[in-house]
Amino acid sequence: MPWSASVLFAPALPQLRQAWLQHPALVRGLHCFPRLPYCQLPAAGLLAVPEFLPPESCRRAHQIPWDVLQPGRRFQPTLAADHQPPPQLLAALSQMSSLGPLLFYRGETHGGELIEEESWVFESGKIERYRKNPLVSGMAALGATLPEGGWFEPFTSQFDWGPFFLGVPGSLPTPGSLYQACHSADWVQAKALLEQGHHATGYGNPNPMTWALRSDHLEMARLLHAQGHPLSWSELCECRSAEAVLWMLQEGTQSRPQCGLALLERGCLEAWRALGDQHPPQEVFLAACYGGVAELVGPLLEQHPEWLHLSRMGDDPLTMAARRGDSKLCALLIGHGASWHESALYEAAAHGHLHLVQAAIQAGVSPLARRWGRSALAEAACRGHLSVLQGLPGVDLNAPDQYGRTPLQAAALAGQEGVVEWLLQRGVELESKDQSGCTALWSAVASGRQSLVDRLLRAGANPDVQNAYGDSLALLASQRQIQLPARQPTTEKTALQSDHQE
Repeated sequence: MPWSASVLFAPALPQLRQAWLQHPALVRGLHCFPRLPYCQLPAAGLLAVPEFLPPESCRRAHQIPWDVLQPGRRFQPTLAADHQPPPQLLAALSQMSSLGPLLFYRGETHGGELIEEESWVFESGKIERYRKNPLVSGMAALGATLPEGGWFEPFTSQFDWGPFFLGVPGSLPTPGSLYQACHSADWVQAKALLEQGHHATGYGNPNPMTWALRSDHLEMARLLHAQGHPLSWSELCECRSAEAVLWMLQEGTQSRPQCGLALLERGCLEAWRALGDQHPPQEVFLAACYGGVAELVGPLLEQHPEWLHLSRMGDDPLTMAARRGDSKLCALLIGHGASWHESALYEAAAHGHLHLVQAAIQAGVSPLARRWGRSALAEAACRGHLSVLQGLPGVDLNAPDQYGRTPLQAAALAGQEGVVEWLLQRGVELESKDQSGCTALWSAVASGRQSLVDRLLRAGANPDVQNAYGDSLALLASQRQIQLPARQPTTEKTALQSDHQE
């Protein structure tokens, strides 16, 4: 499946954090990572803006230095050896770097294989370009250390960026824009905007054509194309029907080998058939498992039952089906001899599919299952899947994962206030430390959410604890603009004792 990244990074220094929160182009996608597995981030954390493209309104506002993607000047995802970002973008980032160092990273992969990547570091008006180990080298310039090989969890398909979002809710996309109309499937408004002269081009991915094809609104796709929107193999991967595929091919769109598998991975069986894909049967089988196309999976397993043990990027067919929450496909695979295992339970829990978690437990899999060292419970808590935790009575809610992280710590770091409240009501341990010596209160401070910090303090969390590196919580709180009490507040436990004495 093709995938591209265009991300702006910076250390989460207070002055940068504040400036980016007030910036109309950056607040739309602003995220902050306090910590990441296997990575040593700057003490203040790491700011990130994925899909770093200015909104339509900013492209026309010349007082904002992000007027860089006019039609015909798009910065393409795949980078040629001599391809630089637009000069305006370099100038804008150089100007912003007066507040702190920035890293602009671009890369493209397909099927797990890196096709091209490059990065630029901006600091005090100077620009450094990296083509060898660009992510590792660029992160080092920001004060971050990545593991050997450059593995970076936010660039994996299982990573959920949502809990780390700092921007204004509802700020994406720009109200009244053509992108917003197509994103919300308001095709009447989209057509009116095109008739008023709004440009159909100049967007990154996803773009208005992407949303039209994903919604299988072929009339709008034709209208966008008539207004100048080009058709490419990446749009062909977004088709949902055979009619859309045939139209794009008639318009001269050149398919690529990955297009057929991409359609199957999206569950679009008829579109895949219309494309006339000729991939090897094993690749077709794995793509069909990923996309939940049981109509292909069943017959192929009848012919090749040993394919149950195939895997792609560490996922076997049952793990793929569990991640999707696809009960039908899970039953089909188990009927052909598949067995529940920890990875499948982990993915079901991480994506909130309680019925599949319970099925795996009934089959003998431990609810404390781990994957990549992380526990299913902590991952469910991190992603806010309270129903998973509630549906497992008797499970040890204090059980840590390989890194010492408990469900309470995971939920606090991700800002999942509902999960934190539920766990506190069940009397979970407050002072458990992960391998960095951080408690749940540390995680809450790192998340930047004052309400969570206050709730844990009321529950009796200790604000005077140090981490394994000797850092004080007060330092992190000052960087996150979190208020800690001068002395430990009265706890719920103390208050209850006082009431009892009275």
